[in-house]
Amino acid sequence: MFIEFSTCHGLLSEYLKHKHPDATVLVVWIDDIDSIAEWETLKKELADIGMLPPDNFMLPGILMIELPDAVALNLVNRHEKGSFRMEVYENGQCIHENY
Repeated sequence: MFIEFSTCHGLLSEYLKHKHPDATVLVVWIDDIDSIAEWETLKKELADIGMLPPDNFMLPGILMIELPDAVALNLVNRHEKGSFRMEVYENGQCIHENY
């Protein structure tokens, strides 16, 4: 038996490091949306690049999408003052965020 503490960011970082080590991953934390309109805008932007969230995606949730780094960084920058948190990870490390 043991007791251990970890943050959700720590768990996510380890997951991405082991499952997607050589990928750039956009992470969208949709656990508390203040603006449904902003969420709809992001979904349209993702659909425009062929990366619409899967049909089984439910709110609240965490959306992880492998993208080229320039595309991921651009999306985060466009939602810099947004109502939900967005981060870009490379090799399990957060390299850019919008909060």
